[in-house]
Amino acid sequence: MDKETSLGSLTLNADAVYYSRGCKEQGHSTGKPSFTYAVVQDDANIASISGNELTVRGMGTVKIRVTASLNGISKSADKEISAVKSGYTNFALSSNGSTATSSDNYDTSCPPENVIDGNTSFSNSKRWRTTVFPAYLEIDFGQSRAIDMINLFSQQDSGNITPTLSMTGKYAITDFNISYWDGAANEWKELKKVTSNKAIWYQLVLDQQITTSRIRIDIPSKVCDGWARIVEIEAWGYAD
Repeated sequence: MDKETSLGSLTLNADAVYYSRGCKEQGHSTGKPSFTYAVVQDDANIASISGNELTVRGMGTVKIRVTASLNGISKSADKEISAVKSGYTNFALSSNGSTATSSDNYDTSCPPENVIDGNTSFSNSKRWRTTVFPAYLEIDFGQSRAIDMINLFSQQDSGNITPTLSMTGKYAITDFNISYWDGAANEWKELKKVTSNKAIWYQLVLDQQITTSRIRIDIPSKVCDGWARIVEIEAWGYAD
C-alpha cells in the first residue's frame, strides 16, 4: 500500500510529491500546477472526495487519481490508500509477541516463523512450505486476543508484488481449515472449511469477534505440485 489512514477525513496534497519526484512535464518548467483528485477504484464503496478532502467510511483500499495541470499540459498518477479503523492490529505478527509452529520442518530454509514477519509478497526466503501431509501451521499470540478477520497469503505464481483480493494463482492453497483454540472447552473449534480456493489472498471476515490465544491452518492433503506454500498469516482485531 502507498499510504494508510484511519477512518475519517484525509487532506490530499500532491505538491511535495510532484516536485520531489521530478514529475514535471515539458511546459511545467515554470509556475505551480493545479491539482484535481478523483476516486478511480473503490470496490467496497467507502470513499468520497470533495476538493482535496478524502473521506473514508469503512475498511478497505481505494485508488486515487491525482492530475496536475499547467500551461495546457496535464499529467496523472494513481495512488492506493488503505483505510483502517484506529487501533486495528495484526496480532499474528512476531513483533506483537506471536510465535509460529508447524507440523514439520521439512524445508529448514522456509521455517514457520516466516509467515508472521509482515511480508505478504512472494519471496523464496519469506515463506513456509512442506510436502508432508496432513500439515498444519499454528499461530500462538502469547495471550488472549479479540480478532474478527484472518488473512492467508499463498505463494504467487511469479514475481513479488503486493497481493490483492482478486489475485489468483496455481500455488494457492486450495483446501484447508481455519480453527481457533477455545480455552474454556480445551479444544480446537473450526471457523471455516475452505475448498477449491484459487485466491492468493484468502480473507475470512468473522460475523462477530472471537477471543482466543491461538489460530491454526490445517491442510489435509497435497495441493498443486505436491507442495503447500504459505507466505503470511494475519489475525486482525482491536488493541486494548
